[in-house]
This record gives sequence, C-alpha cells and structure tokens, in this order.
Amino acid sequence: MVNTAKIFADNLKAARKRQKYTQENLAEMIGLVPHTIQGYEVGRSWPSAEILDAICEALKISPDQLFIDKNAEKPLSPLEALDVVKKLIESQQATERAQNLLNKIDKKSKDNQAS
Repeated sequence: MVNTAKIFADNLKAARKRQKYTQENLAEMIGLVPHTIQGYEVGRSWPSAEILDAICEALKISPDQLFIDKNAEKPLSPLEALDVVKKLIESQQATERAQNLLNKIDKKSKDNQAS
C-alpha cells in the first residue's frame, strides 16, 4: 500500500532543499511558522489546499510533484496524484466541519451552564 504521507513529506523536504530553503525560509515566504513546515515534512500534518498552493508556488513546482513516489515501480500518474490531493482536501474540509460543530456544541454547553 502506498504511504502517501511519507511520499508527500519526503518530496516536500527534497523540493525545499533543491531551492536551498530552510524550513524557516519557506515558512516565512508563505506566512507560517517553521514548526508547521516541520510537521508537513515528517508527515504529522497536512497543509490546506491554499497552503499547498502557496508551498508549490514558493518551491516553483506543481502539486502533483509532491505526491509522486519516485521509488515506486509504477509512479502515480498526474490524474492519480490529483485524486490524492482531492481526497486530502475533502478530508480537511470534513475535519473543519467537525471542528465547527464541536465549537458550536461547546458554545451551547457554556451558554446553558451560564443560564
């Protein structure tokens, strides 16, 4: 099975190093903190679609380049890579919707306690 997180993390780090950027340089260019870039590079977290776009622009690469397994016998096609990106975006959107719901529940709970 393909470990997309590891592929993304390794490719991001390699692309950053090809540009001779530190994590700090890249983070500053796209308005993040270095710890966030480090999280992406170890597979601990995923960027949003907007951040992914900013990363690709800063590194002068296309998003599919971050999802291609260069060591695989058969690398992902650009369409397969696009499918992976779409799934990541859908996953993040679901996470954001869940967080918004939790925030509403928490607010309602606090409002009820205050009453």
